[in-house]
Amino acid sequence: MKNEELLVILKKERPTLNDVETAFKEYERRINILEKINNKIEKETKGTPLNNLLKNSFRDPLKYEEAEKFDIEDYFKKLLLAEDFDTISQSLQIINKWEDGDLKRKWYEFKIDMKKGLPEIAADRVIEFLKTCDITNGNVNIFYDIARELEESNERTHAVDIYKDIIKRNITYKDVIERYKALKQSDSSHGQTPISKTPTPRSSTPHKITPLSKNNEESYDSTIDKTIEGSSISGERYVLLRRIGSGGMGEVYEAKDTKLGRRVAVKMMKDEISFRRREKERFLREARTSAKLSHPNIVSIFDIVDEEEKLYLVLEYVDGKRLADIIDEKEKIGEKMAKSLTMDVLKSLSYAHQQGVIHRDIKPTNVMVTSDWKAKLLDFGIAREAYNTMMSMSMNTSGTPAYMAPEQHLGDKVDESTDIYGVGAMLYEMLTGETPFKGTDLHLVKREKKVNLEAVSNEKLRAIISKCLEPEREKRYRKADEMIEDIKKA
Repeated sequence: MKNEELLVILKKERPTLNDVETAFKEYERRINILEKINNKIEKETKGTPLNNLLKNSFRDPLKYEEAEKFDIEDYFKKLLLAEDFDTISQSLQIINKWEDGDLKRKWYEFKIDMKKGLPEIAADRVIEFLKTCDITNGNVNIFYDIARELEESNERTHAVDIYKDIIKRNITYKDVIERYKALKQSDSSHGQTPISKTPTPRSSTPHKITPLSKNNEESYDSTIDKTIEGSSISGERYVLLRRIGSGGMGEVYEAKDTKLGRRVAVKMMKDEISFRRREKERFLREARTSAKLSHPNIVSIFDIVDEEEKLYLVLEYVDGKRLADIIDEKEKIGEKMAKSLTMDVLKSLSYAHQQGVIHRDIKPTNVMVTSDWKAKLLDFGIAREAYNTMMSMSMNTSGTPAYMAPEQHLGDKVDESTDIYGVGAMLYEMLTGETPFKGTDLHLVKREKKVNLEAVSNEKLRAIISKCLEPEREKRYRKADEMIEDIKKA
């Protein structure tokens, strides 16, 4: 019965008994519907600010049609338009239950980062997610919208990466090809080559890391980047020579320690870390703890410079490449070398764990491989602390999804086994060229341990990786040394 019909009955001066019964039954029917809707909303929003906002929202039987049309996803979009970031941030677990929930959650995180003027964090978040989530005909519209926003925010390199990924999957969507070509042509005309964060074409030739030669040392001062030549920090002690990289934490420069006459790496931290007193203190505390670590397989922190509202970490300079870049170039790393690099990482973790330090962010981008093929682990706790600080300005979430243990997805306490989970995921990627888990809901995939272990040919290594990737931490290796012994036998 429509409202108009019900109102006709209710407005009658002398309603019949039949009218009263009809109206009563209709009211009862509507109240039952509203109760179900309110119970559903209560269940969906439990433990979030939305629970109070929407509690008993629909009580008017005359507005039951509006209640029937209510959609929690549409409500999130209204919150986004109203820029109610706090409510969305504290209610994100609701989105995980939706179809393609993990992807939609990332979309909301991206939109809020962009609205808060944090396009770099937004772009890094999406590119990291692309490593674990395939673009399909069903979700290409989301990725297209993201690429368009990145393009308009001058994050052109990341937009190119997403358009390229769509094209690689033979998906025809709107003007993707035209936009990709236009951006590439524009970059070429300006003499710029985008540095892609998605995997580059694999090389079939053996990868070599060129050791630093005597001639390289002699020409060291001639490699100075003229745009920053003479810039220095900590008085005149560290002279910046050239920019050698960038990431979520900030820019990295090759520098010269004039006091000790040695080559160092200087990491200039982003302003988000430097300007907020509480986060800055927490970051410095973590950095000082990490600086106490001294091990052949750990990149040493030589100095922490805090001056002119800027933070700098002075690190050991490693002549080599990131493990992530080597995996991209080689696709797969030989079994012998993968075992050797993994054991190097485990040795560094064994030492750090004995000092009470958990890394919390084991991944190929945090592993440097030297010219003689030794692995050195970067950023003990520092990368995570820095990322948490920047995320506190956006979504209060953190992590590198492809390598995170299930407990990290939930924000639970981490321990030694959390690091070992990341090592297992990294070993799998070295041997197969792929991250172990894929899908839109990574936490669910990991909880159900949906990983293709058959892709690892060595049966013993397969068993080692399987043990590392157990959802319940009690079933994993408890100590790094235990895993080292098993790898030696594999």
